[in-house]
Amino acid sequence: PSAAAAVAAAAVATAAAAAASSEGAAADELVEALAGLSVGEKKKKKKKSRAPPPAKPCEKPWSSLSASERELAERLRFVRGTWGDDPEADGRDGCEEDWSDIPWSWAELDRAALLPTALALGFEERSWKGGAAAKPSRKARGRRPRARRPPLPGANAVAGPLLGLDGAALEPSPQPRYLASRREWRDLPDWIELSDERGRGGGRPFPPLADDPLFRDGGPALLPFLPPGGEPACCRGAVLVCPGGNYEFLHPREGAPIARYFAEALSLRAYVLRYRLLPRHSLHQAH
Repeated sequence: PSAAAAVAAAAVATAAAAAASSEGAAADELVEALAGLSVGEKKKKKKKSRAPPPAKPCEKPWSSLSASERELAERLRFVRGTWGDDPEADGRDGCEEDWSDIPWSWAELDRAALLPTALALGFEERSWKGGAAAKPSRKARGRRPRARRPPLPGANAVAGPLLGLDGAALEPSPQPRYLASRREWRDLPDWIELSDERGRGGGRPFPPLADDPLFRDGGPALLPFLPPGGEPACCRGAVLVCPGGNYEFLHPREGAPIARYFAEALSLRAYVLRYRLLPRHSLHQAH
């Protein structure tokens, strides 16, 4: 630019001399044009380069996400392995990974009340890759796209009232005790809270925490599920489902969905066992 400015300055001086020699109005116009060129070069020289725009949260590596951003990402079922900063993933980072494990499509986010979460992380519909409409990334090495499995049968199984171990129906307590006090419900693990899967009606697979018999701190009990037609035609026995939970909780997804499958798909009576848990009961009692 300095060389170009010198050339322009020399041309201005030449044109000015021509104007002084009464070359006419054309020389005056040439002086003004070349003077503008030299001024433009000076402005271009003073122009500073703009700083690159800050990266959106979804373009950040997982390690740089703030605690609030990680909490939002986990609500959308993102974990470190699916976020895209795996050191073995060809150095890619941020939201450039295959999200075929994320269950939500963009159209489902609004119904699941998760759309504000995605927008808060900087996602847009054009950049969202989660859910059934996601296309597998061709950049990922050694990965095969996972076909979405259909849900297990069991929606038509008949749930019965809570039973005691003697087979008699248990009356609901007017003042139930829960496995955690209400002030601790905010700190429950996600696999117990299941905020996007609990509710009354609307196709939610699990009842609210306050209505979930497996979240109540009562004695041993059985939650029965029968085949869609009622009792099976012949005595084929029954199956007892014991959900895990580290003797602290009873995992919702390991209880009713499994029992419903046995009841509908195999026409078996199935019972989910609510057993004693720590710390209210000893380990010997829990066994």
